[in-house]
Amino acid sequence: MKYYKLDHIVIKPILLCNASCEFCKPRLKLHSKLKSNIMLSINEWEKILTEAKYLGAKYLHISGGEPLLYKQLLELVKIGKDIGYHVNLNTNGYILTSNCINNLSEYKLDSITISLYSHNIKIHNRIKNINDDNSNLRTTMILLKKSSIDLYLQTIMTNYNIRVFDVFLQYISQFKPEILFISFLEGLHRYINRFEPSIEDINYFIADVLPRCINFINNTNKEKQSKSRKLQMKKIAKNLILLKSGKGGDYPCKYNRTMCIILANGDVHSCSAIEYYHYPTIGNLLKNNLSDLLRTDKWQRIRAKGPGWCKHCPMKYHVNLPFNEGKKNNLVD
Repeated sequence: MKYYKLDHIVIKPILLCNASCEFCKPRLKLHSKLKSNIMLSINEWEKILTEAKYLGAKYLHISGGEPLLYKQLLELVKIGKDIGYHVNLNTNGYILTSNCINNLSEYKLDSITISLYSHNIKIHNRIKNINDDNSNLRTTMILLKKSSIDLYLQTIMTNYNIRVFDVFLQYISQFKPEILFISFLEGLHRYINRFEPSIEDINYFIADVLPRCINFINNTNKEKQSKSRKLQMKKIAKNLILLKSGKGGDYPCKYNRTMCIILANGDVHSCSAIEYYHYPTIGNLLKNNLSDLLRTDKWQRIRAKGPGWCKHCPMKYHVNLPFNEGKKNNLVD
């Protein structure tokens, strides 16, 4: 059996969140169930990150929940940088203040990924289930671009933004993000999710919105950049059709072969989607070490063939739209 090494490691040091996104409910349900468990200490995180680095991991993504609620976040960033990781913070950005950005810059954080679901802040907040129409997200993104921290953005294709995706692209272009990470509704629950684009939405996107997006790209980018971005935009249309038709089948996925997720209670998942499906958990780092778990037949089998329900998972359809052609994409949900 081929042995797969780690490349990305996603850690979730806190399972609390200040938002309550509807399409995140299965994840929130799992996190709520685990909140009473013993949580990893900062010393245990340091030991785990050191071991993961030894096992080949290069990229550390600090996620949640909302990681800015974690009281020892700066210490965790410092540990990651001292060990030698490229460190990314995945946040909704609501409590990312100017002072916080300055502190994270001082601790040499490499990048921040902010989730943004609409150019209209009221719609964005509605999706997030946050009552904050005076949100300072726009100011936050401007401050980030003035800092030493790279700005990444992440969005999800929904029936709220699919018909105005060209307007969304124009809006985010003013912030000059390095990359826009475009996701699709995750988990089996997407089939009954009120945010799922209809076939009419998808047809409208392909016939009307996609040409406007490509026209915007042609008018605002150099030839080399335009070619790359146009290919990715067309890939979005193709993947929307595959998802809606359910004909993606064994469409290849790289995530389960290159990454792992470690929750605050020590549970290890082989990919992001397990937070939605709730199985299989590889093991727990309060009981086992990462090296032993990685070498188990169970994990290596999942790395080779997936956990068994990959044909239902849209993570493999995610698209990365580069805004800075020189930047390498190291994004993970």
